[in-house]
Amino acid sequence: MSSNTSIRGWIECDDEQVEQIKTVVALHGGTPYAQGWSFPSAKASGSWLNFIFFGAATNQDISNWLEPQLAEIAAITPKSPDEHVRGLFFVSSEAHGRSEWLLKDGHLQKTATTNKYNFLDA
Repeated sequence: MSSNTSIRGWIECDDEQVEQIKTVVALHGGTPYAQGWSFPSAKASGSWLNFIFFGAATNQDISNWLEPQLAEIAAITPKSPDEHVRGLFFVSSEAHGRSEWLLKDGHLQKTATTNKYNFLDA
């Protein structure tokens, strides 16, 4: 059964972590949804962080495809304890409702959202 789902968000990381994230994404590739990933060709001048984006709005529930990738990415070992990959994703699904997925402190954390993000699904 189809279920409209939209997922959009970003990851913040250092140069080495970009390469590790590309490896994780490649391991989970092979679907049209993998084209939703957008990697930087270069950092913005003067920036010490890289930003990686994902966005897809589909008639399939792709959260089960994306969630394991984000959990692996969140668990990437940082160079120092305060340099974990960070990220924020907004997930809207007819089947599961709305949630925020946080990549924080080496883990993927999923929480319900408030109505303040309703405009994203208008």
